[in-house]
Amino acid sequence: DPAIQHVRRAVRALVEQQCLDWELARNNYAALEQVRIRYPESGSQGSCRIQYNPGRIRSSSAKVDPESISRRPCFLCTENLPGDQRWAEGPNDIRVLVNPFPIFPRHLTLPSTMHLPQRISGRFRQMLDLSKLLPDYTLFYNGPKCGASAPDHFHFQAGNRGFLPVEERYLTHSHIMPVGISGLEFRLLDDAPFRAWVLRAPKAAIIHEAFERLYRGMKPENEQTGPGTSLEEPMLNILAWYEKNGKDSRYVSVIYPRTAHRPLEYFAEGDDKILFSPASVDLAGVLVCPREEDFQRMNNSLITRMLDQLLPDISWLRETAIKLLT
Repeated sequence: DPAIQHVRRAVRALVEQQCLDWELARNNYAALEQVRIRYPESGSQGSCRIQYNPGRIRSSSAKVDPESISRRPCFLCTENLPGDQRWAEGPNDIRVLVNPFPIFPRHLTLPSTMHLPQRISGRFRQMLDLSKLLPDYTLFYNGPKCGASAPDHFHFQAGNRGFLPVEERYLTHSHIMPVGISGLEFRLLDDAPFRAWVLRAPKAAIIHEAFERLYRGMKPENEQTGPGTSLEEPMLNILAWYEKNGKDSRYVSVIYPRTAHRPLEYFAEGDDKILFSPASVDLAGVLVCPREEDFQRMNNSLITRMLDQLLPDISWLRETAIKLLT
């Protein structure tokens, strides 16, 4: 399809151009090559790795309460973009930007051209379509109370494939559950302490149907309705990518329901404080630490203690999936 090839070429050219001509991006992507990595146990290269990335402190410490959001200009609206930032036009209302504060060697932000709130409702199929349009990337969505530093402006993000541990481990650290949707491979990921639902199918419509059932059946964070109130979406993070192996191709989506945004350690004082605000990338196995003291302290027991505060237990995931998908 010429239109698809045009977008892919435009995105490749954008990444190359911005990392050459935009000083902020050029410096931060160069600094990314010096980012330090360690594993929570010596010699272990399993479910996760820890990335010391000082450039991400703005995101990790972002104030996302309504008052703070209302006081700052939206940094994803066209009129507020840095003068050197360029974009490629994507499908429908999506633009493709180079993220100037990267985690990945190639890190994109894909905002709407309109200033609309961060809500996945009505957008999940778009996410799957984008994963096929950009097969070299893993798409991810952070909910408005699950790591999105711009909860007031709808956006996806994307990072180059092969970077996140879950992309491989979902096949070896999960088990398939029977469900009532034809063509759907439904997996329960139990890569302790990382727990999630995995949807895999050859057609986007199959995964979309499963997601809609799960989404509608989950308890929203705020169930109040009526004048002056809004129905918030369930707390969740989502990954999506497109696997192609010869004639065999599959859409894959990993869904992380959440019980909280940040662990208690985030709000502690003094030496007890850990600046750890996990979103999709962290739950997928790359734990980002913008402070060196936190980078050094991370170990398996601490990671498990914090993630257990933020993710539902495996029995809830299993029982909810049975209720909603069978």
